[in-house]
Amino acid sequence: MKKPGFNQTVYRIIKLMQWMSCQPLSQEQINECFLADPMIQRSVSQDTIGLYMNTLRAVGCQVERPKPSNNYCYTLSYHPFSYCLDEETLQFLFQLVQYVDDTMGCRDMLHRQQFVWRVIEGSANTNRKALKQQFLDRLRIRNLDQLQTTVAELESHCHLPCVLEVAYQSPNKSRVVRYVLPEKLMCWNDTIYLKCYMLDYDGCVMLRVDRIDEVRVVDHAQAQQMLAELCQKQSQQEEVWVRFINCYASDLNMLDYLDVADVTVDPTDEAHCLVKFCTSNLFFLKQALLESGYRFQVIYPDGFRQEMRTFLVETQARYAG
Repeated sequence: MKKPGFNQTVYRIIKLMQWMSCQPLSQEQINECFLADPMIQRSVSQDTIGLYMNTLRAVGCQVERPKPSNNYCYTLSYHPFSYCLDEETLQFLFQLVQYVDDTMGCRDMLHRQQFVWRVIEGSANTNRKALKQQFLDRLRIRNLDQLQTTVAELESHCHLPCVLEVAYQSPNKSRVVRYVLPEKLMCWNDTIYLKCYMLDYDGCVMLRVDRIDEVRVVDHAQAQQMLAELCQKQSQQEEVWVRFINCYASDLNMLDYLDVADVTVDPTDEAHCLVKFCTSNLFFLKQALLESGYRFQVIYPDGFRQEMRTFLVETQARYAG
C-alpha cells in the first residue's frame, strides 16, 4: 500500500481557516502567517488565496470578500466545524483555568482569559456573552488581563541587577515614587505582587501590581550605588525551620511563593516534612504560615517561634472572650 504523503495545499487551507477564526486577515497578513509557519515558510499569490477561499466556501464556510467596510480583509463569519459547550465541558474548562491560577507563573496566567475567550467564541452556543460573564464572575484573579503590560514589563526585569523607579498608589491613595530591586512576581490571596527590595525599607517588600502606575529603569549616575545598597539588603536573609505535620511536601502550595532552601521528608512518615525558609520578611512568612491551614511547628529560631506562640495565644483569648 502506498504511504500517504503530506498535502501542503490542504495544510495551508486548514491553517488559513484556523487563523481566520481568530480575526479577519488581509492578503498581506495571510502571507505573513504563511511565512511564519515552519511547515509552509512561503507566500502565495492573490489568485491562490482566492482559490483557498473558494475551497473553504465549498465545504460550508461563509467567507466575506475584502472591501472597505471590513478594512479589505477576508472575514470568516461561519464554519460548519463548530462545537457546543455543555455543562460538563464548561466545568472542566473552569477547573483548568483554576489550575492555571493555582500552579502556573504569571506569564502563563496572562493568556488564560484569551484562551477561554477563543474557546467560547469558537463554540456554537448562543449564550456566549453570558458564558464569558460566568467565567469572569468565578475567576479568582479577575483583573490580570488589565495588568498585562505592567506584569510583562516587571517580569522582564526580575532577577536582573537593575534598579526600577516605580510610581505606586499607596493604601492611603497617595501617589509615591519608590526605588526598588525587583526579585520576582508572585500570586498570593488572589492578588499579584512584586517581591522587591526598597531603599527606605529593611527586608523584602510586597507591592501590589494593580497599584503600580509606571515603571522606569534607573540609569542615572547614582544607579550603581543604589544597586549595591539594594543587593546588600537582598543578601540579609534569616533561616527559619518549620515542621509540617500530616502534610505531604507535594501539597505545600505555599512553597511556590516563599523562598525555600531545603525540604526534608521524614523517612518514617512521608506526611511529615521539615522545611527551611530563607526570608528577609518574617512578617510575610508568619502571615503565609497562619493562612496556609496546615498544622505546623516552628523549630528555629527561638525568637520567631515565641512570636508565633504569643500571637496564637492572644488570638485564641481574643476570640474566646
